[in-house]
This record gives sequence, structure tokens and C-alpha cells, in this order.
Amino acid sequence: MKSKNFSSFGRRRFLGAMAGAVGLTHVLDEVRLSASQIPSAPANVRLVSDALGLSSEKAVLTAADFSYMGAMRLPTESVDLSFSYGAMTARKVNGRLHFFLAQSITTNFTPTPHAVVEVADTGDYRTNYLDAPRAPIVQNWGDIYQGKRLSWDSSGGVINLNSSQAMVTSLLYRDGRLYWSYYDGYNVAGRRDWHLGFTALNGGPSSMQAYGPWRTIDGVHKLGHYCVALPDGSLGLSASLSSGNVQSSWGPILKGGVSYPTETTRAGVGSPDLAAPHTYVEHGYPTGDLNDDGTLVSGRTLKSMAREGDYVWHSISSSSGQANASRNYLDPVKNGGRGSWTDIDYFNGLIYLNLPNKHGVLFVGSMGTGHTWYGRPDDCGHGFSSASLTSGTGPNASSFRSWWGVYDPAKMAAVAAGQRNPTFPPDVQFDPSRAIAPLKLGAGRSFGGMHFDSETSMLYVLSREAEQVGLMYIPLIHVFRVVG
Repeated sequence: MKSKNFSSFGRRRFLGAMAGAVGLTHVLDEVRLSASQIPSAPANVRLVSDALGLSSEKAVLTAADFSYMGAMRLPTESVDLSFSYGAMTARKVNGRLHFFLAQSITTNFTPTPHAVVEVADTGDYRTNYLDAPRAPIVQNWGDIYQGKRLSWDSSGGVINLNSSQAMVTSLLYRDGRLYWSYYDGYNVAGRRDWHLGFTALNGGPSSMQAYGPWRTIDGVHKLGHYCVALPDGSLGLSASLSSGNVQSSWGPILKGGVSYPTETTRAGVGSPDLAAPHTYVEHGYPTGDLNDDGTLVSGRTLKSMAREGDYVWHSISSSSGQANASRNYLDPVKNGGRGSWTDIDYFNGLIYLNLPNKHGVLFVGSMGTGHTWYGRPDDCGHGFSSASLTSGTGPNASSFRSWWGVYDPAKMAAVAAGQRNPTFPPDVQFDPSRAIAPLKLGAGRSFGGMHFDSETSMLYVLSREAEQVGLMYIPLIHVFRVVG
């Protein structure tokens, strides 16, 4: 039952990739420099860095700075985390971390979309996840949204997004408030939906109060998926590909300077849209950049992000049999082995990590490998089927690899200062399951929310659908010590 619901969502989301099926990826051949080779930032960029709380003097974190501590398992009784979209955040209570997790579309098959549960850190992490104890439940918060998770159409009519197609993909705890972002997984038409709210937790579920919703000037396709706390005290927002993906960033995106909404911030129809004045990184849909054979149009520079060309490009859709697929990314065979962001590549969360001598903005996600195509999930046209548990007709891949990308905050500050193009790749990219330690991951090799405990220098990263429990697939939390 749950798998059927989720797969149905997958088909609907993937249909959105048909919107504008031309072009793709920005291939910037950036030279990978060591920290000692990176030139000093101009004075005005440093001023911007200081204003944004981003130091230009620190080195960028690499895979060598992460040590794997083990996994923490999550509860299976009284909660339903199967096929959740990975929203997670944490707070400290009496010196112990408590994690907030958004549950699945239904909770124990009862229509309570993305109910929230709070669990306590076990403090006991195991490299063999089967040996790890399950985190105890502290509180079932239930429906924290209280009817605020909705939107309006252009005529002011209510669009109730409390349905199976509305996803809560991010939670962020701050000063007693639990911020949440959400979006319609089938917004192919590109509506400018509302996508942000928060719940004042107060003393518990009986006294909690939801507020919102709000939307941003940039729109849900650009900033409606993920929330991140930034060092200048502002809210950062981001979004990966979604239906109507021509409006999405084809690669990482981060904008900041958003003032956190409060109980007195006007919300809903007629309220001012929230502004995100600082752009740190952003990519574009490669409209008109690609020829039908997957090569770059002469004189064009791809606007989406460069990546490894470890996939097989397809020219024909397996669902229609027509040459209307793979127009959004490069064919590595024809481009010297270079690839570009495909419509099956996603990042599922981001976080700013600040240590005494190193720092970085970390994006986590997965990329399609093997055969990549648009069409039926059961056959790419060469006998390969999709490796994803949630596949449907649309973008598919026969295999996936996990992906982490770390950006230099000083370069992001240069973008904010108007002195650098925002379409640039991470300084460091790696597969954590190879570069750090073997990790138990789901079929899609994807991640979710993160939390960094600066007191212990521990990073907690949720991995989606990583543990099979009966017929369900629930997340694991992988724990890393970060040294820098």
C-alpha cells in the first residue's frame, strides 16, 4: 500500500521533467586548487564575507576530515518513517540531542501527512547498523501544521496541499520554533506556491501553534525544499529538481539573507513575499544549449552543473519510442567523458559546517549512473530497469552513486558580492560510501536532513530508505566526527 502510493508520486513527479525538454548543464572546467593555491579574496569580497559571517581565511573541508562513527537506527513502533522524504533537524535537551523527523505520507496507514516525531540520540553508533539500538521516542507531535500547509491559486482560491502529492522535505529547529518547508510534487504548471511555515512548540502538542504560510520572491521551484541556518543569523533556502523542472536549479542552489518569520510576520494571500537578497550558488536550465545528439551547441556554455560522465546517454524515450529524451544533459561519449547534471540527479539537503580551521557548505544527494533515460522504469531500451524503489515513467537510472559536494564559503561570498558567476561546481566532490567508509544506504543512495553538533563536532546525516523492516524501508542516521 505504501509503496504504491509512493510510486504513484514518483510517476507524477517524473512527468514534470517533460516540461521544456531541451538543453542542459553548465560545464565550467574549474581547476581544483589546494587551499594554499587559492588566491586571497579582494578586500571588498572579504567585507562581504565578514558581513555574511563567512571567513575567507579557512581551508575547505575534504573527505579526509570526516570519520565514520557508525549508524543509529530509528523506531518502528508507533511511528511510520517508511518512504519519508528525509526531513530532519535536532535540538539539545538537558545535554542530549533530540531529533525531529517528518514521517511518511500516512502514519500507520492513517491519513496524517508528514506527522512529526521526536526521538532521543542513543549515543551508541555501530558500523554494523544491525547492532545499533533504536532511538527511543520522546514525543509524538502529530500534525504540527494545523491546516497551514496550503497554497492559493492566482484567483485567491485555496489549494489544500495536505495530500499525498505535498511533501515536507525540510525541518529546522530554532529558538523553540520548528520551521518546515513543503511543496506540491506535481506542480508541473509552475504555480508560485506558498512553501514555508513554522510551529511554535510551546509546552507540547496540546499547546503548540502553527504559523504561516509564506513564499519567497524566487518561488517554490528555487527555494521551496530545504532550510539551512546561516552564520549571519539569517535563513538560507534551497531546492532540488521537481516537476516543472525547467524552473529549477540544475545543480546546487543556495540563497540567504532571509529574515526568519515570527508570530507577527504577515502570512498567506496578500502578505509580502520573503526576500532572499544573497545568492551564493545557482544553476540554470540549459535551454538551447544542446544539440539533439547530446553535444554542446557551438558558441554556447552550459548553464547547469558539470559532473562525471559515468552514465550512458539515451537518445530515444523507452516509453514513446521517439527521439525526445536525454535533451537535458551531455552525452559523455561525445564530450571527452564529461557529463552534466541529469534529470535523475538530486541533492536532498545541505548544511553549513564551521570548524576552527576549516569550513564548507555541504550538499548531499545522489546521481544517476549506468544507463540514464526518460521513459518506462522497467526497460531503458537496452534491457536495463530502474534501480530506484520509487521509480515511475519519467527520468530513470539503472544505478546510482551517493554524492557529497563541499563549497568554499569564500567563493560563495564572492558570488554574493557580484564578483563571481553563481554557476560553479563544488570545490570538493566525493562518494562518502567510498571516500569515508562503507555506508548502508537505500536503493537510490540518497540522503536527507542533517544536524551538526558544534560541541562534539559530530555530524548526523539521515539516509533515506536505508533499512528494510518487513515490507517497509525506513531511514538510518549515519554519524560522523568532523575534524578541521
